[in-house]
Amino acid sequence: MKAEKEILYICWFRRNLRIHDNALLMQASKIASQLIPLYILDPCKVTPKLMSPNRLGFLLESLDDLDNTLTEKYFQRLFITCGSPLEILKDMIHHIRGFMGFKGKIIIGLEKDYQPYEKVRDSTIIQWAKLAKVRLQFATSQTLWNLDILGKLNKYKSCKSMSQFRDLVTQIDEPVSDIETPPFLPPPPNELFEGNILGNEITIYFGKVQFFDHTPSFGQLGMGYEKKQFSSVFQGGERISLKKLSIFLKNIKNFKRFNRNSENPTKINPSSSTQSPYLALGCLSVRKFYHSLISAKQFFTESESEKEQKEISVNHKTVQSLIDSIIWREYFYMTGCYSPNFDQMYDNPISKLTDCWDYNQQYIQSWCEGKTGYPVIDAIMNQLNREGWTHKFNRHVVACFLTRGSLWQTWEVGLNHFQKNLIDFDWSINTANWIWLSNTEFSKDYFDVSVTSCTILFLF
Repeated sequence: MKAEKEILYICWFRRNLRIHDNALLMQASKIASQLIPLYILDPCKVTPKLMSPNRLGFLLESLDDLDNTLTEKYFQRLFITCGSPLEILKDMIHHIRGFMGFKGKIIIGLEKDYQPYEKVRDSTIIQWAKLAKVRLQFATSQTLWNLDILGKLNKYKSCKSMSQFRDLVTQIDEPVSDIETPPFLPPPPNELFEGNILGNEITIYFGKVQFFDHTPSFGQLGMGYEKKQFSSVFQGGERISLKKLSIFLKNIKNFKRFNRNSENPTKINPSSSTQSPYLALGCLSVRKFYHSLISAKQFFTESESEKEQKEISVNHKTVQSLIDSIIWREYFYMTGCYSPNFDQMYDNPISKLTDCWDYNQQYIQSWCEGKTGYPVIDAIMNQLNREGWTHKFNRHVVACFLTRGSLWQTWEVGLNHFQKNLIDFDWSINTANWIWLSNTEFSKDYFDVSVTSCTILFLF
């Protein structure tokens, strides 16, 4: 009988910075003898042009939380490096097969990603993996439903409306339940315990690849940022996200406060779930969030008195509105996946208005810096720039002001500014929201400012 080959599993974390509901980690725990939890800081994405100190700081906190969890729970760690993902993987595989002399199977586990840059990156990695005889194992974790399956059902086109999308998802199974946390993880190769001291820092060499000995600091990344510039009110990481979710679900008063028509965007503690930053980085699984809300909805259907019934009715509707928001999130993800040039005004089949926008550099700079002279607009933009977050109603106000409400500047300007500064920036959702709030699409009343309101309640 032929002995099974030893398996070395590289779990490439991307936008799934968690151990709960992580199919790749669970698979590694079942089949691998060695595991390398990997995170690559891609210079094409982690750059001052695309990432403010707040976005960077929130990412680093989330990486540090994941690293600490792997260490405390599994005696593992997160191996973080900088560089081109393709070149990093090439060098790692070369070292594993060459210097280490590993003769077993090598599997790289990675989640499906549907953003433009990421799709091109992954297609290149797929081609390389075939030639290098490295197995890639993909998992769907950013969405409730597999967008490849939905795309095939819809002839690889985006849905023209939410009603069409809802009809489409009825043709496939309900979203699967979130996966349990792995009880065990295999260790990394022994070579990864060998470090080299350079000054006050320790660098772990794995062939040509250099891993940080710990989560990198602002200074180590060479972006010209300092830690004191990180001033977000949100703390990154899976553990804080799960704690916030638990409190939110247990506190019925939160459900009462979270109402479409009565939210107060000026409150220090937002009445929304505030899970958007964690969903954006995958610190919280969208499946766990969705099924938690489904359970809460079922709980609120039970009552013992007429008074309680009235209160539960309000809570039930609020939970349902959050569930609907997640469905809108799925719709926007599919729209972004199957709409060419989705984040551009031109050559975008979704963008209906192209000739009505101006590009006035003075207006744009004043809006971005919060120096328009309009107190409300400036206050919102200053909060966004300083904290990396502002209430969804505030985002409505500044988006409308920049576009069809006053300045008539292209929505691409707002999209790019939000991308750089918002810690909860999510490409598909934010692009769709800017298209919506500028009345470019998703609304039949293109020029009626009063009727347009964003539908993603907890995100935007």
